[in-house]
Amino acid sequence: LFDNSTKISLATPIYFGSNYIPKSVRAGLAKTPPFERKQSIRTYLTVDEENCRVFLNYLGTTETLNNAKFSSLLDDFSYIAEEWRIY
Repeated sequence: LFDNSTKISLATPIYFGSNYIPKSVRAGLAKTPPFERKQSIRTYLTVDEENCRVFLNYLGTTETLNNAKFSSLLDDFSYIAEEWRIY
């Protein structure tokens, strides 16, 4: 939570490289994955070149977030992360 608890940010690594990020991974990041159409939340990817990692990120508001919606958000985010790891 940040910005006076009005926003929430989630991040998780979806790719761990040893010394580099292969071209195949970069090509996959540039494409629209088939599961993206099924997403109920908007996410984005960031690349940590120095540590050869790719992260899935979410940024949203807490305005209407209650316990049930938070649980659903975590479920959706986890599902999307797993799909990216498989993709």
